[in-house]
Amino acid sequence: MKKIIAFVFMLMSISFATPSEETAKALFDKGAFYIKAQKYEEALKSFKEASVMYRELAKTNPLVFGIELAASINNIGSIYEETQKYEDALQSYKESAAIYRELAKTNPVFFKRYIAMIKKRIGDVYSNSHRSIEALQSYKEAAMLYRELVKVAPPTFNIDLAKTISHIGVIYGDAKQYEESLESFKEALAIYRELAMANPSSFNADLAAVMDMISIAYVKTGRYDEALQYSKDALTIYRKLAKENPVTFNKYLATTIGVIGTTYVQIGKHREALQSYKEALAIYETLPKNSHDVDIKQLQKIISFLELQ
Repeated sequence: MKKIIAFVFMLMSISFATPSEETAKALFDKGAFYIKAQKYEEALKSFKEASVMYRELAKTNPLVFGIELAASINNIGSIYEETQKYEDALQSYKESAAIYRELAKTNPVFFKRYIAMIKKRIGDVYSNSHRSIEALQSYKEAAMLYRELVKVAPPTFNIDLAKTISHIGVIYGDAKQYEESLESFKEALAIYRELAMANPSSFNADLAAVMDMISIAYVKTGRYDEALQYSKDALTIYRKLAKENPVTFNKYLATTIGVIGTTYVQIGKHREALQSYKEALAIYETLPKNSHDVDIKQLQKIISFLELQ
């Protein structure tokens, strides 16, 4: 669920006679409260009412209340995205972005972060709607802004840049543009390495995930030695993470082991492939059936076939 700041909402009588800052803020806080409770219809109603009032307030003080208006509309977009109403989400996000662009004329450095955030969210919506070309364009625009922001405050925006670049890599990979995909993933990898060195508990999982994606791209291009290297690096991280938190990371551990097995098959190392597949199967058999999309029976058949080799 998208991050939306939740404020404490105190039940109070509200007069809708004329717009007021207090009433608009109470409505915004109410919407945030409902978001936290996952009551999306109630949250949507509150944010829409808040946006109407902030729109009126912004006519007299656009700088102060334009920020609140953009935030309200952005939250409306987040609810639509969460409930998979993607066209409505796009409309809200684009309106919010337009307000932030206008505000950026007064303070480009401050508001650039919000424009970048909205651009990434628009990319997410396009991606979820299977509109890859538009998603790629939005992600690239967001990445460009985040690169500029990183120059000013790298600790704050490196995470956003890495996530955005990773999305670009995924889109290129889905389009079978593997060299472009690798370029994006490796840029993200460099950022995650730095982040993981400073805070391994927060970023090792992201680091391993990007390594896996690089490995898959190398497999797709027939560069199996490079694929194995990245998969094994990811495996080292996932083994540690799964030991600490098996419920969360065992499925990722099994997936990586399976990728290694497939890579061994491609280079004719059937014994190593068999060992990897058996280990992956043993993990998958401990997982809930709805936690992964691996065909256990098919994996068992592959293992049986390799045992005859």
